[in-house]
Amino acid sequence: MNCTVINLSLFCVCVFVSSQWERLWFLFLTFSFFLTLVWFYFWWEVHNDYNEINWFLYNRMGYWSDWSIPILVTTAAGFTYITALLILALCHIAVGQQMNLHWIHKVGLGLFRDSKLL
Repeated sequence: MNCTVINLSLFCVCVFVSSQWERLWFLFLTFSFFLTLVWFYFWWEVHNDYNEINWFLYNRMGYWSDWSIPILVTTAAGFTYITALLILALCHIAVGQQMNLHWIHKVGLGLFRDSKLL
C-alpha cells in the first residue's frame, strides 16, 4: 500500500513538472515561430538591398560573394522546420497528448532562435 502511494505521488509530480516544462517549450516554440516569421519576411522583402548587403560583407571580409541566397535559403529552411514543429505541437494539443520534443529539436530550436537574436 505504501509503495503504491509513493509511486502514485511520484507519478503525479512527474506529470505536473513535465506539463510545466512542455508548456514552457510550447511558448518557446511559438516565440521562435513568430521571430522566424518576421526574420523570413525581412529577408524576403529586402531583395532590393541584396547588393548593399553584399557590399557591406565585401568590405568586412575582403572577398565578394552573394550572401543573400544562402541567408534566404537558411531562413526558409528554418522557418519550414519550426512551422512543422508548431503544427505537430498543435496536433498534440488538439488530441490531448503531451508534446514531447526530442532533445535534438530543443537544441536546434534554441540555436536557430539565438542566431536570429544575435
